[in-house]
Amino acid sequence: MYNNIYKKAFLLIWLIISIVTLFSLITPFILSENTIYKITPRCQLKEKYNRECIMCGLTSAFIHISKGEIAEASRHNRGGIYLFSIFIANLIVLMIFLFMTFRNGIKNKFFV
Repeated sequence: MYNNIYKKAFLLIWLIISIVTLFSLITPFILSENTIYKITPRCQLKEKYNRECIMCGLTSAFIHISKGEIAEASRHNRGGIYLFSIFIANLIVLMIFLFMTFRNGIKNKFFV
């Protein structure tokens, strides 16, 4: 019984995280660069101490990746390309999982 609860909780968390990552992937294709910079938060470490954190430059990197400017994306944050790829891989795995789940019927062990 508890095992099934943990599976459902894992699936719910995975879906929520995947929705957030989906928005971060499609936003550079939908919104302008200026709009994205206005709605994303500023790094507090950079604002207060003038030091960059590990996440600094990811917004710019994702914007440049969406334009196909991989070298420029790497200049802003080298990890951005890897994170973008991981987000895409996660969404592919999720789509395959959901396709297989619904193909086998809605009464799957995860949804009952």
